[in-house]
Amino acid sequence: MGKVIRQGISSGIFIYIGMVLGFVNATILFPKYLGKEVYGFCQFLIYISELLAVFSLLGAPNVIVRFFPRFRDKDPSHGGLIGFIMSIVGGTTLLVTGLLLLLRPSFINWFGGDSSGYLSRFYGGLIVFFVFTNLNTLLNNYATALQRPRVPTFFGEIGSRLITFSLILLFVMQWIDQDQFIQLYTLKLLPITLGLLLFLHLIGEWKARPNFGIIKQPVFQEMQAYGLYAVFAKIGRQLVNRIDIIMITALLSLGDVGIYALFYFLSQVIMKTHEGIGKMANPMIAEYWQHKKFNELKAFYKRTALNNWVAAVLIFAGIVANLENAILLVGEEYRSGMPVAIFLGIAQLVNVVNGYNGLVLIHSPHYRFDLVFKFITAAFTVISNYFFIQWMGLTGAAVATAVTLVLQNLMMQSFLYRKLRIHPFSWPMVTVALFGVGALAIGLLLPRVEWHYTLDIIVRSGAMTLAFGLLVLLFNPAPDITDYFWKLAGKAGIHRP
Repeated sequence: MGKVIRQGISSGIFIYIGMVLGFVNATILFPKYLGKEVYGFCQFLIYISELLAVFSLLGAPNVIVRFFPRFRDKDPSHGGLIGFIMSIVGGTTLLVTGLLLLLRPSFINWFGGDSSGYLSRFYGGLIVFFVFTNLNTLLNNYATALQRPRVPTFFGEIGSRLITFSLILLFVMQWIDQDQFIQLYTLKLLPITLGLLLFLHLIGEWKARPNFGIIKQPVFQEMQAYGLYAVFAKIGRQLVNRIDIIMITALLSLGDVGIYALFYFLSQVIMKTHEGIGKMANPMIAEYWQHKKFNELKAFYKRTALNNWVAAVLIFAGIVANLENAILLVGEEYRSGMPVAIFLGIAQLVNVVNGYNGLVLIHSPHYRFDLVFKFITAAFTVISNYFFIQWMGLTGAAVATAVTLVLQNLMMQSFLYRKLRIHPFSWPMVTVALFGVGALAIGLLLPRVEWHYTLDIIVRSGAMTLAFGLLVLLFNPAPDITDYFWKLAGKAGIHRP
């Protein structure tokens, strides 16, 4: 776990710094200077590009992580695997780009209302964003397969937010207008891509020479089957994770997208430690399966779930306790999104407490069943979002997404236990949850600091974190976290009692 902790904590730190920058961008700068419509359209660009990328990546990100251990160090170019995959994806990206150009009128008409006006003006920017989304996804997964996620995480989480911050600053200083802001925003992934390429070159891992002889190797058929599975599974995953934003765009308005995206962003903070450690967990789970180390896999599964659960519970409590402060920060027009934060927060807690069940399944011999679960939940989320949005508006989208994620985890976890007798749950999770309830009670019962909401956030969050942290250290439900804390404290001259 040492390597995982080091890489995961480092990635987690970068992710949380990025979240702070993202919070400033999303809750202060965008609402005040550019408005919820522009923010909504920028979020739509991200989500629709990620959905389109599924069809052109052909499951390549999953193939890289799963099969890279077989090719690594076979020769100076790792058997030509990366260059081979990038060559194929380059062709499919051109194909999808051509279809986007051909279907431009239909695509714009599908998103009626104010969103169609933005789309018609910046359709070329959407295509550019989509192309760089593909390239960045490949490079990030290559770095993940190398078990070197820290620098790519820095570029993706901090660099990306700094670029957005800089663009907003240029707009505030009136050096660019709103249209120029959106045009430059569609190019924000360009410097990130160049940074990733430079990083891979500096560590001696930019090995893009393709080996088309892989087609003749027996492993290619397995790669094809796994890649095809990954495409359909990714479609299901993207529908579950992104269909709410896309359907709000079509059924409501970009302003509603902006409100929903803001509170969706807050709920995502709960997942960041889970995602940070997941960058290391993914290739390690693949290697556990590759070398048939099942006992190590079971222990790893439980320990990572517990460690991530500690952070998730505290963050969820902090978000709920500070929702009123969030409204004071962004304005009353965002109040309709408060229930969104709660329901999506609960959904993310369900994701975290179930650990890396998706990774365990997709790297197992039973990976094809993941596709079945994804299609069931994808169909459910489309139908439920349509009816719940019509019935409850923004809150309906959050409820539909939360119910879908609960259903997905229930099916997947039940299958893993039935087939493999493996699960991530432990009694210390209950203890941590009770600590979270106590911290939330403190956050809700503390009297408000009337001088300014910023001071109230600091006092309220500080008191909750202190109480929760002391309980975790005192009762030690998560030894990995306790040991890591005292290791850091020891460097500052504070020794464990």
